[in-house]
Amino acid sequence: MPDIITLEAVYDNSDIRTDYFDSDHGIEEWYVCDLRGKVVTKRKLIEALCKVPDWLKILGYWGFRKGEKYSMSDHPYGQLRCDDDTGLNFPDDSGSPRKVRFIITACTREIFEMNDRVDVPIPPTFEAMKAFIDSKIKEREERMEKYKAAREQAKQELQGAKEIVPGVLYLV
Repeated sequence: MPDIITLEAVYDNSDIRTDYFDSDHGIEEWYVCDLRGKVVTKRKLIEALCKVPDWLKILGYWGFRKGEKYSMSDHPYGQLRCDDDTGLNFPDDSGSPRKVRFIITACTREIFEMNDRVDVPIPPTFEAMKAFIDSKIKEREERMEKYKAAREQAKQELQGAKEIVPGVLYLV
């Protein structure tokens, strides 16, 4: 059962050409507050919205979406969403800019703390969030460069491979 409320920065990483659906790909998640009681309600999520920095509150319309209770749901407990154009963009896997959106939702502390820390504050201003998003884009670009370099190195190492058994390459 959920016991905390979090804020997520997400973007749509879906690719219609390949039938890949990932409408809420996470960039980062921050702790907002503990969940009062066991049931996630619209009222509790609105109370949590009152605890985020002011710039987020006035960013756009925060609409409630009922939870999606199916096996692979990212948000089974309901959520407040700001899907308006925030002025922030994050490139999808193909490099196309996608708008950053924000979600307030509930989750378990145990799952949250696998990847995130409760003591990390939400960026206090829009400019701080923009700088944070830019740093995440740079991190991703650096990771992709390392990936490309590793692939190229593996490709070079395979140049000396010999096919001893048909279809299987061996490095000698």
